[in-house]
Amino acid sequence: PVLVGLVKSGTPLAQERACEAIQHLCSADAADEPIRQAAVREGAAAALLAYYDNVQSPKGKEAAMGALANLASSSASAAAAANNVEHLLAAGLVPRLVTALGSGLLTEQVLAASAVCHLAKSAELRRVLGDAGCVPPLVRMLEGKTSTARELAARALSGLLSLASNRAAFCGEERSIQKMVLLLDPSDEGIIDKKFPVCALGWLVGKKKCRKEMVEAGACRYLVKLAETSETFGAKKLLERLEHGKIWGLFRG
Repeated sequence: PVLVGLVKSGTPLAQERACEAIQHLCSADAADEPIRQAAVREGAAAALLAYYDNVQSPKGKEAAMGALANLASSSASAAAAANNVEHLLAAGLVPRLVTALGSGLLTEQVLAASAVCHLAKSAELRRVLGDAGCVPPLVRMLEGKTSTARELAARALSGLLSLASNRAAFCGEERSIQKMVLLLDPSDEGIIDKKFPVCALGWLVGKKKCRKEMVEAGACRYLVKLAETSETFGAKKLLERLEHGKIWGLFRG
């Protein structure tokens, strides 16, 4: 309660420090779950979002978004996690995530993408996030300046693309498939886990136009290397579907 009160009405420095404290106390660690739930009950989400809207300093916005991202993470039971998410959505978190993804500084974008990853755990939440406009800025983040930004964007999209409406939004973005395919490149060691771009592309491979774009972007070459040198989940299956599509296309003319 004290920290939430400081976020609401403390001095500018106290507000920023309170946001940082909430971020630290409500980390994604399972041991911090009781603190995270208590913070949500005490109105931390609304206080943090109000501060985020009004603060001008990049550091302040980053501190608020970091705290919000950690509030969105949950290792609680399904009922408790749903209650946390309900509070966050009611307070207006999703539109702020879209704003941060699209116009925030890089660190802020990364934190917002992390929040999307935490939230996108059900079809309904993926629909809410997609309808709000999360997909286009995440596609742009696939070319982010850091490997962390690119990987988090791919991770978030790998969940969102399970919905047809989000897949349509993704395909409507310029060079979206090419951007995702480039993340398969085994030589790009900055992308720690290739399963996220593999999974994202797996949602799209059923569409002929998407398969064609993947092949033209070099997906088969990258997937062959991944299948040979790593245990990336889904790489062999995605390669098989692309190769099957190429052979079928030859028979059809």
